[in-house]
Amino acid sequence: MKYILILSLLFISSCSSTQSEKELSKNELQLELDSLTNDDFKPVQQIRYNERGDYHVIGDLVDDALKDETLAKVDSGKIKELDEKMTGVSGLCYLGKTQEGMELLDKLYPKYKNNPSYWNQLASCYLKNGEYRRAKVFFNKAISLDKDYLPALNNLGVVYIKEGKDEKAVAAFKQALNVKNTAKTPMYNLSNLYIKYGLLDKASGMLQRVLRSDMKDRDVLLSLAYIELYKKDPQGALNYLSKVSSDHLSRVDFSLALLYSYKLAGSKNVEKVSDFLRGQNLSKRQSDIMNTIMRL
Repeated sequence: MKYILILSLLFISSCSSTQSEKELSKNELQLELDSLTNDDFKPVQQIRYNERGDYHVIGDLVDDALKDETLAKVDSGKIKELDEKMTGVSGLCYLGKTQEGMELLDKLYPKYKNNPSYWNQLASCYLKNGEYRRAKVFFNKAISLDKDYLPALNNLGVVYIKEGKDEKAVAAFKQALNVKNTAKTPMYNLSNLYIKYGLLDKASGMLQRVLRSDMKDRDVLLSLAYIELYKKDPQGALNYLSKVSSDHLSRVDFSLALLYSYKLAGSKNVEKVSDFLRGQNLSKRQSDIMNTIMRL
């Protein structure tokens, strides 16, 4: 029982956010909804959706399997390299410049208000800011303009995960995969939910498909390592973790998985990893997990 508890804490710690939703009153929500039909702007030519200008097409800024589908995998230094297309709006929010991003979105509204990408951008800013209810309003607005708009379908699933509504998240990711069954981001997200609920074979098959796009994808390798740990195979987990570069392996979530693998394997490397972790600025949760592992 202790084994499963530690593993669950490890996995959830690496895959979830601690941000809390900001409350949105009924009146405020109505104001947000009213703004969706605001036609007080001077009519201008509408801009059609262009995939090349959407947030998830980020070229060579990252070098892993999900590089063409998400900004979440790009470090802040590389986000600064983004151009001033619509991609830059989400980039500002991911850099913590939410107000600047929102102001830019206000200016873009007249041209892009019938463009699902615009509402996905706006919702992504609210999601990054932890305002999940507003994020859902605008992701759904994007979907109302294009029911097969994959980025918003996937991102809606992410919101549900953060709200603890896993069943709805599964439905959103499956809907995204119905639109495009090779879409790697919803496939990765869905597989992590499967791991959480012990559907290891399903998760492994999906993760292996994603991994084929890039055999060194760090997050996919970490998820596959968790599967091996759930199967009580620390050597299998270490085989996956050994493929992760040392730079990424020093991340706390990777180091905790490495510590647990070494502990179960009876390796002398336990002390080396634990010494490294003690020198990091661990959260209370991370510190508790490390101490629990060390007491095994």
